[in-house]
Amino acid sequence: MSNCPNLKDAKEAVKQSTKPQANLTTTIIDSGATQHMFNTLDIFDDISRSRNVSVACADKTEIDAPHVGSIKLSLDADDCSSLTLRDVLHVPKLKHNLLSVRALTKERLDVSFRRDGMVLVADEDDKTYEIGHAVGDLYHLTMTTPEVYTVTTTTTTSQDPYTLWHHRLGHPSQRILESITNHVRGIDKIVKPPSSSICEGCAYAKSHRQPFPRVAENRSDKILGRVHSDLCGPMPTPSFSGSKYLMTFIDDASRFSCVHFLEHKSDAFEAFQRYRTLTKKQDQMRVAST
Repeated sequence: MSNCPNLKDAKEAVKQSTKPQANLTTTIIDSGATQHMFNTLDIFDDISRSRNVSVACADKTEIDAPHVGSIKLSLDADDCSSLTLRDVLHVPKLKHNLLSVRALTKERLDVSFRRDGMVLVADEDDKTYEIGHAVGDLYHLTMTTPEVYTVTTTTTTSQDPYTLWHHRLGHPSQRILESITNHVRGIDKIVKPPSSSICEGCAYAKSHRQPFPRVAENRSDKILGRVHSDLCGPMPTPSFSGSKYLMTFIDDASRFSCVHFLEHKSDAFEAFQRYRTLTKKQDQMRVAST
């Protein structure tokens, strides 16, 4: 069986990549934000210290924005066109990045939200670009910085696309993985796995053990030849007679069961004596001793 991708090797491949890898957290296209706000300092082109700038949140709390700068975003996959965001606040404690619609319109860009969930911007030359798409009830930015794209198979060249996405998405089945492009944007069509490819993780996780046989092979053929006993307690609620423990005796051959209620745990030996006396009177047989 082929081994799963080595996580340590994958991390080293990412570190050795010539292009910087930024923290691509979710960026929300927000019509209520007055300025662009990002929580990752690595993707800023130029940075300067802000002068006592703080951001007021919806719960009336304020968080600091220690830096201000600009960020360059690609408008197409070939990096031929780009959009520069100016006066972007660096807010480290921000959970999600915010792209301000008002700040875009100040840059003489028209922003439109379509009924199919697509978000478009148009420049002064009436060139239109897609910058985001609706995810649930929020509009997410789908653009990236020119040097920072999602890590592709170039970082793990030994893995084919099917195997790579199979491990990234939590080992889904082949049917689900082949249909993922119908529901997720940004993933190329995933081809079928190699015929010799077997995921070791799936083989271990989805395997089943053989069931136990219904009849034990070493069942005692003599009554009282083997007796199973268990002492349970203390119970959180005592019985009407004040008992907090119960002791069971199960004959292995006949499966005949007896239950004794005990007020104290130290009464267990007395319960065994009563059970032994009961069996001797009824069957004239004694519990076998070992």
